[in-house]
Amino acid sequence: MMQPVGFIREQSNVLARQFLRTRRPFVASITDAMGNELFRVRRPFWWITSSIYAEIDGKEIGVVHRRWHLWRRIYDLYLG
Repeated sequence: MMQPVGFIREQSNVLARQFLRTRRPFVASITDAMGNELFRVRRPFWWITSSIYAEIDGKEIGVVHRRWHLWRRIYDLYLG
């Protein structure tokens, strides 16, 4: 039997989720199995290029930027 090691809880607007689909803004809390928050992932609304921010206690620890390309996905990862 498998035991969960953690959970992801997304906080987003229900209407935005339906209408904006993958472009919607959201905040997700990543917790351990006991419910203690380890870090948060935040993505603001976007049209062409997307950015996702990882934060611990409100301090940004990393960013992923998605650059626009005609036929493939390109991601840049920044730490610190």
